[in-house]
Amino acid sequence: MSDIRLVVCGLPSEMVVIGLQYSNLECYLEPVAENTDQLRLMTEGADPLIRGGRPLVFVITDSAGPPADVTAWLSTMSAQPPEHVAVVLVDTGKGRDFALSALEDRVTVHDWAGADAEPRSMFETVAHVLAALPGGPDSAPTRVAEPHVLVVAGTRGGVGCSTVAFSLAAYLGTEATAGRKVCLVDLDLSCPALATMTNPPTSSRRSLLLEQCITLNTISQHVTPLPAWRIDLVPGATAPLESRFVPPAAVAATLDRLAEHYDLVVVDAGRLRWDLDGPERAIIECASQILLVADPARGQANGLADLPDTLCGAAGHGFPPRHVGLVWNRVSVADAPFEIPTLDGLGFVDLQRLPDIGDAHVRAVAAGDAASVLHDNASWAARIHLLGEAVVGPGHITPINSDVADLLPTLHRNGTPRTETRARRKFLARIGFVARASGAAS
Repeated sequence: MSDIRLVVCGLPSEMVVIGLQYSNLECYLEPVAENTDQLRLMTEGADPLIRGGRPLVFVITDSAGPPADVTAWLSTMSAQPPEHVAVVLVDTGKGRDFALSALEDRVTVHDWAGADAEPRSMFETVAHVLAALPGGPDSAPTRVAEPHVLVVAGTRGGVGCSTVAFSLAAYLGTEATAGRKVCLVDLDLSCPALATMTNPPTSSRRSLLLEQCITLNTISQHVTPLPAWRIDLVPGATAPLESRFVPPAAVAATLDRLAEHYDLVVVDAGRLRWDLDGPERAIIECASQILLVADPARGQANGLADLPDTLCGAAGHGFPPRHVGLVWNRVSVADAPFEIPTLDGLGFVDLQRLPDIGDAHVRAVAAGDAASVLHDNASWAARIHLLGEAVVGPGHITPINSDVADLLPTLHRNGTPRTETRARRKFLARIGFVARASGAAS
């Protein structure tokens, strides 16, 4: 069994590794919490998250902290949808003087003899719990499993899909410690803009999507490396006129080949039509996560309200709504709270509110200097950081610079300002940034 996100608290890291080997589990292991502050920081961001097909198993010992804290953490994780999160409490015999009656339907208790006991049986319990998850790897559609194909789209043009797609790919690509390979693909067939935004060398080759046979070797001939951001850019159709000749099979073949080679594929899909047919159908079938970018000033509520049945309905494409996130662009970051338009029944995760980057940055992006959005606008970059955490999980991204590290503690995970600064998060963010900068220098 594979493709598991595992959070373990109260056990030594080496014992976790031994337990995974004994039980033959291949897990995506979250940083093991060694203290209560770190655990609180990790569990604080459990929602919202686009989980991307990776169920989360939260394992905590009864001795991981004060009984009140352990109870609070169990309640936090148990409040998550059961198809997303399974909770295991390890009873080490050190006193469980807190009530589990309200959580007994969601918490599996494993009796463990002592700290020096073989952890195999505990991880067999973890495997059993995971197998019972409704959204586990055995029942999840192939398209929402690793590797990630992240589609950025909107219901109309001009809402900033290309800027969001580039910013997110660039931010994740610069992660020197993560070692992930990131690819940015322009599949906006009506208005391809990424080549203009990033100003790569021009090519006279025909469009990739019009090639007779699409293989990894064919794709490599169209790849433009962007070394400043450690990402590769793959243009699809180089002109709107060509888009009408693009076969859906070419889109599917391109994304399948890229998913085999890259850890994360970020797709700029541009405007989604109401019927989501043709090449758009192929994009959706290959996607593991979808970010819907909306501009509240451009009447996006009406366009979004038409999507659930078409995108996620049984008579439509059947895409899991829990893997769809809403990103509101050009939102005021003033003290006045942003009121989300009424979208009852969508079932999409409200992920982020991105600030208006201003006319100067819009002109810079249009002139091919998209990098300035992340370098010069800390407010934008900090929220892209949080959006990246929603995509790949908290604890796996370090701030891109010191300004972002200073700003992160003042923001909630959806980008709204905090009333109180999180000093602990600020400390960890700065430490992570310094460690990353030192690693890059060496």
